[in-house]
Amino acid sequence: MSNHKLDLSNNSVLHTLQVAVSDKASALYKEYWELHGTEAFTEAKGFALLVHRAEQLLAYAQLDVAYWTQSHKEWLTLEDSSSAVDRATAAVRRAELVKYKAICDEKAEYLAEQQELYKDAMRAERAERNS
Repeated sequence: MSNHKLDLSNNSVLHTLQVAVSDKASALYKEYWELHGTEAFTEAKGFALLVHRAEQLLAYAQLDVAYWTQSHKEWLTLEDSSSAVDRATAAVRRAELVKYKAICDEKAEYLAEQQELYKDAMRAERAERNS
């Protein structure tokens, strides 16, 4: 694998990464449902796929934060000497960024929950094999 440097100050690059991450998350969810009805399905395998999907959803949310931070960079630095409209617009955009950061936090919590469920499923499978 080559080591590529990504310009995360370029919204086009961020958007391209978002599309790739979204596609990967969709593919993992599809794989989960295709595996679900088969003999190969185990709870641990299902939760492993859901953990990977949760990681992708978190990455997407993090890219969202980077995208909106970059998009609103000029607005986020406005000072009190700006017009009232500019200050109000900056406040709205800061609130938007807080929203995306909250979404990111929710995705991180979801990932932690999925990881815990995966660990529990692995323990149950191990206990079943060992008994």
